[in-house]
Amino acid sequence: LIVLGMYTSLLPSAKDLYNNIEILAPKKKMDLKKYGTLVNFKHAEILKIDLEAEMVSTVAGIGIQGTDKEGGAQGEEQPISSPWDVVFGTSGSEVQTDDILWIAMAGTHQIWALLLDCGRLPKKNELKKGTCLRFAGSGNEENRNNAYPHKAGFAQPSGLSLAPEDPWSCLFVADSESSTVRTVSLKDGAVKHLVGGERDPMNLFAFGDVDGEGISAKLQHPLGVTWDKKRNLLYVADSYNHKIKVVDPKTKNCSTLAGTGDASNIITSSFTESTFNEPGGLCIGENGQLYVADTNNHQIKVMDLETKTISVLPVFRPDNAVVDGPFLVEKQRTLPKLPKSAPNIRLSPVAASPGQTLQFRLRLDLPSGAELTEGVPSCWFLTAEGTRIILQTFQYEIVFTSLPSSNTVL
Repeated sequence: LIVLGMYTSLLPSAKDLYNNIEILAPKKKMDLKKYGTLVNFKHAEILKIDLEAEMVSTVAGIGIQGTDKEGGAQGEEQPISSPWDVVFGTSGSEVQTDDILWIAMAGTHQIWALLLDCGRLPKKNELKKGTCLRFAGSGNEENRNNAYPHKAGFAQPSGLSLAPEDPWSCLFVADSESSTVRTVSLKDGAVKHLVGGERDPMNLFAFGDVDGEGISAKLQHPLGVTWDKKRNLLYVADSYNHKIKVVDPKTKNCSTLAGTGDASNIITSSFTESTFNEPGGLCIGENGQLYVADTNNHQIKVMDLETKTISVLPVFRPDNAVVDGPFLVEKQRTLPKLPKSAPNIRLSPVAASPGQTLQFRLRLDLPSGAELTEGVPSCWFLTAEGTRIILQTFQYEIVFTSLPSSNTVL
């Protein structure tokens, strides 16, 4: 699971040390409860989190923005520049083990690698464990594909996903400023075009919102990609188009999977009628679920690829979690009894899926001269019949209008 967001602090042992944390990516299934890797793009570091010991350590970067475009030092001694995404994977060796941490180095427009064990990269000699170095990209901001990885050019690579199995054996790269999705071969490092952009490597303005094949398809600043090995499909967070696209790498066909293109937060039973607001990160689950970091809606949305429904992932706060101090425990509230004269309004049936947000708008017409005092508590109840699932949280506010009729909206 990859979660994108902004944090002001981490675990208790690293409290208040790091700001603007961007990506949290657990290493692999067996390590989900123990280890994670975290990208700190503001301080140009890659951190390892031991979730059991609640310890944070640096595995790459020195805490300040680097300009080195070659690398080769040990990770904790190697300056790096704006790492935006990481993915654990293989170096393309015969033994398929997670021995490489691939890095989208957006600041230098390159793809880097951190050796987690002694090994060899394509067209490289044997490398020591902990070595951090450039794998692909010249460092020039371009949309240039090339059979030689060091001659290729990226433009702010922002998202990575790995397809280690044949016939793919590649990294998929969301290259945001060129509005393309590219591939980097794990066998020889060759950088190839998949969808979006145009043939001129210097034109970084070939963006749009067009379904199609290869270069005929158009994206706008894609930030995230994730590979679905079950279906052999690649999902793309087409961020500035506010859509989720799906790409068949065999045919290079790119089409809209979800989203209307409007930057809003509408959840319906249909993928194409639901909306997003700059989706920035994706992750595919084992049960056919696509998790979407809907950035400007401040939500994690779950797309069920089998039933074609969308819901919001509930985020629960552990009772013993400490961020910037202990959480305040809310006092138990005593609900007042409603008088018998209180109105009972029955609404029309509404179809909803688990995790979906429903909005209720209630307008009160008060008698002439009557007023509600701002800040004084008001009370209303909402019950749902015919289901065991009751809405867990109610949020409402009283908006005082400037109209002379003293209308109030809940």
